[in-house]
Amino acid sequence: MNHTILTNTEFFNRINSSEYQELSTAYNELVERVIEHCHSDAEMKQIAVALMYAEIELQFQQVKEDSEISVYLQKALVFVKKMQRHRITHQTSLNKECVIICNHLFS
Repeated sequence: MNHTILTNTEFFNRINSSEYQELSTAYNELVERVIEHCHSDAEMKQIAVALMYAEIELQFQQVKEDSEISVYLQKALVFVKKMQRHRITHQTSLNKECVIICNHLFS
């Protein structure tokens, strides 16, 4: 998995080229990609790196604060952060379940 898998999207393309038409559609596609990768069977460490990279890229975008794009940037940033927490929580609960099952099997 490439660390830019979440930033190689139409949403980032539009932001980086200052083309802000149809941001809602591009934002929704980004959200779908994040969900898809967070719930895939891919290596969790690689997903974590891709999420961190996307978060940093979103944080350092320079736009007018009261513009439509600033709203979508903030929404995307909040979503990426929440998915990072979700992934950690989900992974932790899976690890706990595995420990319980292993303890039960081998006790």
